[in-house]
Amino acid sequence: MTDWRPLNQLADQQHRVIARSQVVELGLPVRTVEDRARREAWASPHSGVWVLGTGTPTRWTVASAALAAVGPPAALTRWWALWAHGLAPMAPSRVQVVVPHGRRASASAGIDVLRSRTLTDPDVARVRGLPVTTLPRTLLDLAPLVDDRHLRDLLITAQQRRLTTVEAVATRAIPAISVPGRGRLLRVAGELDAAQVDSVFELDVRWRLEGEGFVLLPGPRYVPVRVGVTRQLDIVLADAPVGVECDSIAYHSSPDDLERDAIRHNEFALAGYTVLRLTWRRYRDAWPAFVHDLRQARQDRLQP
Repeated sequence: MTDWRPLNQLADQQHRVIARSQVVELGLPVRTVEDRARREAWASPHSGVWVLGTGTPTRWTVASAALAAVGPPAALTRWWALWAHGLAPMAPSRVQVVVPHGRRASASAGIDVLRSRTLTDPDVARVRGLPVTTLPRTLLDLAPLVDDRHLRDLLITAQQRRLTTVEAVATRAIPAISVPGRGRLLRVAGELDAAQVDSVFELDVRWRLEGEGFVLLPGPRYVPVRVGVTRQLDIVLADAPVGVECDSIAYHSSPDDLERDAIRHNEFALAGYTVLRLTWRRYRDAWPAFVHDLRQARQDRLQP
C-alpha cells in the first residue's frame, strides 16, 4: 500500500507541484506516481513535473512548476520576482528564473533561464514558499530595463509598504560593480534619500518648484500643530510658514481619507501655516496658476 501523505504534503507546500526528482527522494516508485498521474489526469507543464489535481493553475503554480523544471538552486527573478513581492499586477507569460553562472539547466518551454556571476545566497528569499530574489536584488536586476521614473516609483512604493528601504537597496548595489544598471539605481536611490519624499508625484512637484525659484526645506516636515502633536506636511517653504500638500488619488479618495485630510488642514491653519493643496490634475493642467497662488501665499506671510 503506497503512503501518499509525504508526496501530498510536499505538493501542498509547492502550490500543487511535484517533480520526478522529488518523488525519487521521497522513496516512491516513479512508475506508481506516473500511473496515478495518468489516472487522475495531472497536468505536466514540463518534463518530469506534475501539477496535482485538475483545477486551473494559479500564477504561483506556474512559477513553482518552472522552478521544479529548472531544479535547485534557482530563484524567480526580474519581473516575476517583482510580481512575487507584490509590486507588479501581472508577470510576463514566460517565467524568469535565475541560476548561478556555470550551473547547467535544461531548457523548457515558457521559461527564461538567466545566469548570474554575482548572485549570492543572501540575494534569495522565500516568498509563499518559493525562492525569489530579494527586493534589493530584484531592483538591481531591473534597473537597466526601466526608466528613471519607473525605478523611482518602485523604490518609493517598496519603502511605503515597508518591503525594503532605500538604504538596503543602495547597500546591495554598491558592491555590484559589474552589474548593468548599478549606477542608475545608486543615482535614483541617492536622489530619493536626499529628497526624503513619499511619492513620485511629490518628488516631481518638489523639483518643479525648485525650478521656479522656491527654496524648500528638505523632505516632508513634521509640523507642531499643538502641544505634543505633530503632523507631516509634504513640502514646506524655507522662508515662510507656507506648505504644499500633494494629493494623489491613491491616498486621498476614501471618506476616511477626506475626513483625516480635513482635520489635518484645520490643524495646520490653527498652527499658523498656509497650506495649498495640489492635485495631479491641477499639476498637469494649471501649473502656472498654482505657482501664482503659492507666490501670493508666500508674499502674504512675509508681509509684517
